Amino acid sequence: DIFLMPHVIWILAIVAVLLIVLQYILRGTMVGTAMRAVAQNHTAAWLMGIRNDRMIALTFCLSTAIAAVSGILITPIIPLTPDMGGMLSVKAMAAVLIGGLGSFSGTLIGGIAVGIAETVFATLVTPTYKDVFIFLVLVGFLLVRPGGIFRAQISEKV
Repeated sequence: DIFLMPHVIWILAIVAVLLIVLQYILRGTMVGTAMRAVAQNHTAAWLMGIRNDRMIALTFCLSTAIAAVSGILITPIIPLTPDMGGMLSVKAMAAVLIGGLGSFSGTLIGGIAVGIAETVFATLVTPTYKDVFIFLVLVGFLLVRPGGIFRAQISEKV
């Protein structure tokens, strides 16, 4: 039997809405295009008339808001402690590196893969070493495919 608590369903729904809104902002608006331009090449973006300082501040505010919502959503599942961010940061970094730096969909798939791998390991082996397992999966994945599943296609002209 699979049992989901009601707050987990709410968390999944809120995260899905946030992902859709964030994807729309980054891909479907002029502000999102400006953010991506500044991230790719701040000099070229400045030459095109984009205010780099505003885009950097806006990006920082957006990421802070997402971090705040994430903290609010994770609190019912994991107790709030001063040292709770360490392992969550490692898991988030594992998701980003497995999915591929610069790839929004790759990060999403990497996060799902990390979550499934952690749950399967904790269920079949032992929950004691699930964090070590995720770290070993990350190291192994970086040895096999260092760019991640969906590498960003960024070329540099010399």
